[in-house]
Amino acid sequence: MSNPPKGAAWVFVEVFLLVSMFLLITSRGTGSLEISLGWSNYNDLDLSVVTVGGETVDFSKKHSKCGGVLDVGMNGAPQALTPVNNIIWPIATTPRLLIKVYVTHYKNHGEAECQDPSEFVVRIKQGESIHLFRRSVIHADAAHKKVLVTEVDQ
Repeated sequence: MSNPPKGAAWVFVEVFLLVSMFLLITSRGTGSLEISLGWSNYNDLDLSVVTVGGETVDFSKKHSKCGGVLDVGMNGAPQALTPVNNIIWPIATTPRLLIKVYVTHYKNHGEAECQDPSEFVVRIKQGESIHLFRRSVIHADAAHKKVLVTEVDQ
């Protein structure tokens, strides 16, 4: 996990707590691998996971052959200031391979609360272990519109 700049640590913790609480309330499932994205503006950020076999789980393909499921996706329309996306693999279907986790800044809705860059937190829960990653994306900058957050070796 990268260290947040001085003064931003509380925002980072707050976003993580909001993501965790929201997922407890709304997520339709849990698994041995859970990958969650949280941010704090009206922009539309998208979480995607690509397996070594080339399968992708994201807003356009919510179910993969290897068992991944996007069970929460928000802000296709500007609906929440603390939106989340969540992808899980139920215990029986968790892939035993390397996966890549990406975040894409799909759309800036042009609302007052749609600032860029959009900072986000990705939370990866594998069994009892939790890893946090803090990054940012910029809609109008092709080099920073989609970022590789991490690679997870299952």
